[in-house]
Amino acid sequence: MVAMNQHFVPQFLLRGFAAPDTSSKAVALFNLESGAYVPIASIRGQASKTSLYGRDGAAEEAFARIEEQAAAAVRMMLHSRTPPPPRTREHVALTRFVALQQGRTPAAGKELEATFTGFTRAILRHPSTPANVQQAGATLRVTHDKRELLGALQALEIAPVLDDLASVLVLSACPLKFVCPDTGVAFHNQWAKPVHGLGVLGYACAGLQVLLPLSDHAVLCRYDAGVYVARRAAHTITLTREKDVGLVNKLFCSTAEQQVYFDGSSPTLQFLRGELGALHRVSRAQSVEIARFGADSGDHLIHYHTRQPIEPFPFSWLTVKRTMATYPINERGRAYRPTAQKVAASIREPPPPPDGRLQGAVFSRLED
Repeated sequence: MVAMNQHFVPQFLLRGFAAPDTSSKAVALFNLESGAYVPIASIRGQASKTSLYGRDGAAEEAFARIEEQAAAAVRMMLHSRTPPPPRTREHVALTRFVALQQGRTPAAGKELEATFTGFTRAILRHPSTPANVQQAGATLRVTHDKRELLGALQALEIAPVLDDLASVLVLSACPLKFVCPDTGVAFHNQWAKPVHGLGVLGYACAGLQVLLPLSDHAVLCRYDAGVYVARRAAHTITLTREKDVGLVNKLFCSTAEQQVYFDGSSPTLQFLRGELGALHRVSRAQSVEIARFGADSGDHLIHYHTRQPIEPFPFSWLTVKRTMATYPINERGRAYRPTAQKVAASIREPPPPPDGRLQGAVFSRLED
């Protein structure tokens, strides 16, 4: 077994943001925490850690096969300037890659640990737990030595749930170019933005939007066609206004863990510097919210979700359907895409309650 430099944002993706005159070997990077700018950073050394997924190379080899299929689909898409049709090999390859990317990063690993920690602490706050155990549990932390690998495997298991999302290729035709966050992909739900206390970024959630940066001039957007409609029902949309490109970049910056990569162009650098103080960035781990609910029967329910960024991202090229704009806000957090829900049930059939006590029980949120 040997130590390996393993990328959590693959090199083929970063090459789409290569700085000019570097033979696609370097990118510019901007640190969103310090404002530091590095005009030439070797792609080989970016978005990577030693033995992130293990020292035997097995996971890295498996992920490489997924990346190869996705890279081929991206090349085809950029050449044809249109996303692959549903149910094609390329469409499925991109679905698997999006899921892998969403679960494989250090940011995802920290979110996973924060979730397990929150669940454990919430369980130990049950009234039946001895006081000294409750006190010790308040500072308990749950860790995993291969948290990124665990996150990747969990995401890949449920990847088919994302397959029903429609696709649109978004191109930049203005001086401002797209950036790539160090998370590699962004999940969002503009339709369910007003929802609080419930998760709306789950793979089967209605209104889900997934943005995958492909290059400095192209982004793939997967979206719930039951909620949104792309401009003129097109499969490819060209943005000519910097305002529109900037809104996509703001989403990427808001969901990045520390930094973004780009081609080093002056308009993009100016944009990043100008937005630095205005962004309300919260890491994925800090976005985890655990809530406890209790019923008169004595049963307890623990609920987990990840909060969205504070800022709205109302893309002019992807608007909410009129029929969905009046959908009750208090129901949007409980709405799921029908096809995705069926696929999810076939993958993970929820176990029935141990008895009938939970059926019809009314739960109220408990104060911590």
